[in-house]
Amino acid sequence: MPIGTTPADETNDGLPSSRVRNNEDPTRSLALLQSAFNATMDAILITSTDGRIIGFNDPFLRLWNIRPETLDGHSDEQVVELAKRHVRNPEAFVSRIRELYATPVSDSVDTLELLDGRVFQRYAVPQRVDGAIVGRVWTFRDVTAQTKTEHALRASELRFRGVFDHSAVGIALIEPDGRIADTNLALQQFLGYSPTELTDRRLYHLVPEEDTDGLAAALSAIAAGAVPDLTVEQRYVRHDGEIVWAALTMSQAYDKTSGVSLGIIAMVQDIAKRKSLEARLTHQASHDPLTNLANRTLFKQRVEMALQRARRRDGVVVMFLDVDNFKAVNDSVGHAAGDQLLVVVAARLLNATRGSDTVARFGGDEFALLLENVRDEDEARIVADRITRAMHQPILVGNESVVAGVSIGIAHPHSDNDGADEVLRNADVAMYTAKSAGKGRYQFFEPSMHTAVVDRVELEADLRRAIASPATEFVLHYQSLVQLDTDAVVGVEALVRWVHPRRGELPPADFIGVAEETGLIVPLGRWVLREACTQAFTWWHDLPDDNHMNVAVNVSGRQLQDMAFVSDVAQALVDSGLPPSRLVLEITETVIMHRTELMMKRLTDLKALGVRLAIDDFGTGYSSLSYLQQFPIDIIKIDKAFIDGMDRDPAGAALTRTIIGLGGTLGLSTVAEGIEHAAQRTTLTDLGCAVGQGFLFARPVAASGVSHLISKPAKPGMPSERE
Repeated sequence: MPIGTTPADETNDGLPSSRVRNNEDPTRSLALLQSAFNATMDAILITSTDGRIIGFNDPFLRLWNIRPETLDGHSDEQVVELAKRHVRNPEAFVSRIRELYATPVSDSVDTLELLDGRVFQRYAVPQRVDGAIVGRVWTFRDVTAQTKTEHALRASELRFRGVFDHSAVGIALIEPDGRIADTNLALQQFLGYSPTELTDRRLYHLVPEEDTDGLAAALSAIAAGAVPDLTVEQRYVRHDGEIVWAALTMSQAYDKTSGVSLGIIAMVQDIAKRKSLEARLTHQASHDPLTNLANRTLFKQRVEMALQRARRRDGVVVMFLDVDNFKAVNDSVGHAAGDQLLVVVAARLLNATRGSDTVARFGGDEFALLLENVRDEDEARIVADRITRAMHQPILVGNESVVAGVSIGIAHPHSDNDGADEVLRNADVAMYTAKSAGKGRYQFFEPSMHTAVVDRVELEADLRRAIASPATEFVLHYQSLVQLDTDAVVGVEALVRWVHPRRGELPPADFIGVAEETGLIVPLGRWVLREACTQAFTWWHDLPDDNHMNVAVNVSGRQLQDMAFVSDVAQALVDSGLPPSRLVLEITETVIMHRTELMMKRLTDLKALGVRLAIDDFGTGYSSLSYLQQFPIDIIKIDKAFIDGMDRDPAGAALTRTIIGLGGTLGLSTVAEGIEHAAQRTTLTDLGCAVGQGFLFARPVAASGVSHLISKPAKPGMPSERE
């Protein structure tokens, strides 16, 4: 057992590390540790010359029945007070220790008899470093069995019975023919049998059937003298059927006078706690502590074994899963709630798979599934569909209901040379492809995906670099918002463009998705907001006070979930000088429908600043009247999809009319997006929509062109004034 000071001093894999005090000199500690490790089967205590405890091992804790934290910070004198309660002669025990401390150069070998009947030899050896005595190593060697055997051979039956009956270790006396002649109380209690039920039975009849032959052979070897003694870890079947573990030590007893065998002494010591600890440590090393699923190491091992077992290589399927928008949940409701979400996700994955499948958590929000004996892609698709449906069900996290969708990548071996690493890598690539395609879906791996993933990784790296100095590569373009009946410009919408040094100018669709997934949208959005407010101030400050010019800035869900967003908006307004009423924040309908309580607080705080709020792409999400009533919204922006179908689809026109009417009823302004034809403008004007934007009026222009846009005179007598 390794020497240590506290059980908390552990490595990351859950196994005890060297328990040497951090405040000890490393050279000195290593010298002391080396001596201690030479006797790791014995109980060891290491002290300094002044009696401070340097280290100890687990047998020492068990010997004196001391918890490790009891020793932490104690001196040897304090430990002696604890230990002397266990020895038969505490006065002599203490006296001898004091003598040895008084003579640091002295070696000592003493015999200690404990109250529980155990006997130990105590070796006290001074420790030297570079010739100087720096401490002492106390070694306690259990000589109980040896002592008892010697006493049994030479002492009277009475004395033997005293030791035998009161031993804390279970003991059986076995005749040379293998029958149990006698047992002590400890063994009877351990196995749950009465003395008469054990007498004349064979020891190997008390173990599981599959262990019978092995134990019988061991007993025969001892009886034949092939081996003098033997210690094994052995399972036993108690009288009530429970299977328990014990350390079985067997040795043959001889009559010293005649040399005739007297039989076998079997000592049975309960090791259930140690076996339980070993099992827990093994489990911890191969399982995720939060979800209790297999971890990455165990999962890879099982994939390798599955690949070796599979006769048809396509019979093994690996799925790699990533929880969509998990970081947003963590950021908004806290890590404890995030952990709760992961536990529910793990449970749903187990429910959606077979008992023979392996479900693992790799860490964070990454999970993996191993499916064996899968005949074709259709079977894998059935499982993926089942998982996707399960994850679309809301999950109660704290006081909030969230939907934790997953993106799934699916891969199987493409050749006999594919190992676990290759299959996992392919599933990971497929997962990123699924996430890039819109999340909440699955994708089978195709070799061509590698190129796309490499491109995505490069784009993310470039994006991180660019955001570090956003003004260098990012620019804002602006599209005008016009009064439909006059063509008068009433505002502009800020649209970010990335002037990539190699790829050229990139529209938002090429990089906003990556920014959202990585969280880079938060610093990018902060720059867009400040830049738009600053530029708008230069355009608006010379206009008459009664004008209604405003600048609209798109806000992502990740920005709204950021705790600093409201203060970022306030600071941008202060630094730029732009009046809050001139700023419109556009939020997509689907964003505010999730995390309702949080969104309500965010929007309320923003309204308190004096800014205006718009629902962008209205009609593509929930389109719920209750939400429009609940949230402090000022503007409804009708999605382009409705405008496109308005002229040719009566239902689309009716829905557009309803949205405009709904806005009017609630006192909300309506803005039509994506107007490209004069007929669309005419219809919208007739329906009562006041403001629109689209290519019919202007395409997005650089900041330098905005002054020209807003200076264009209004055109009275537009379609709304016609008959």
